[in-house]
Amino acid sequence: MSDEISEDDMVIEEDIAEEDEDEVFEEVIVNFWRTGWHDAAFGFRQLEQYRARSRQWSAGMQVRGDVTFKEKKDKKYIIGFNEEAWEEDEDGKLAKKHGKFADLNSRVIIKLFSELKENRGGNWAGTLELSILESLVLTIGERVGPLPVFYIILPRYPYIIRLIRSHTRMGQRYVFSLIDHKRKDPTRIFEIEKKMVAMGLDFKVEDSFTEKEVAKVDGKALDIGGKWVIRIKDKALKNNRIFRQVVVLFACLCKYIEDVNENIENLHEQVVKKKYKFFPDHHERTMFLNPRVARRKA
Repeated sequence: MSDEISEDDMVIEEDIAEEDEDEVFEEVIVNFWRTGWHDAAFGFRQLEQYRARSRQWSAGMQVRGDVTFKEKKDKKYIIGFNEEAWEEDEDGKLAKKHGKFADLNSRVIIKLFSELKENRGGNWAGTLELSILESLVLTIGERVGPLPVFYIILPRYPYIIRLIRSHTRMGQRYVFSLIDHKRKDPTRIFEIEKKMVAMGLDFKVEDSFTEKEVAKVDGKALDIGGKWVIRIKDKALKNNRIFRQVVVLFACLCKYIEDVNENIENLHEQVVKKKYKFFPDHHERTMFLNPRVARRKA
């Protein structure tokens, strides 16, 4: 199955997307299961059920954790991770194709799905994926790095959200914008900045215009699998589905973010030294296609 987003996905998922005004979430927990446990928790039959429910469940997708909500204990997402795009097996497809440069071609693709129970749910709720090419372009252009670029796609939202690491003298800062698709409110820009003094991988989310801290993403340093707690501090944003999903997907990314930065830095170094020539894979090329051009030309 393909990781590509079709118009049907944007329509089919509309029925399961929550109504913002009915939801007020103050705390969201992103929990990655420890290595090996997820295989026992999720059998082949369950994976096939999810695959049958949504075309977004691609062939390489595996379950790696879950997302729970403090105020709605019956609501849960599962975290799908595309292992074929981010392969750590020395005998895997990436290693066979790229050899010692396999890590430089590893792409993070994370997808959220509503929990499947009693034959309900299992629907796609959002995607975050790394663009290696955009990351390389930005890193070369800024002459500092690494500066990874991610794309976020959400059901019932017509715009692609770009999550970009910006240049800072110290630490890490990621920036994204939210366009109001109902055209009632001005576009808002948010910064996700790593806290300098923290035991875990912790971030604060600020409104770029007001400089107000609107959310926190706190990592639990002693958790084996990886755990992040999101606390949304802005009353209006608690009810904003788009903002919440972006922050949840970012919290999922936190498990892999250091490896991503290292891979982009190594890729930049190898390309600049002319030791490696990068060719984006088919799926990444489709992300840059002119909508009027047939996808078969990618």
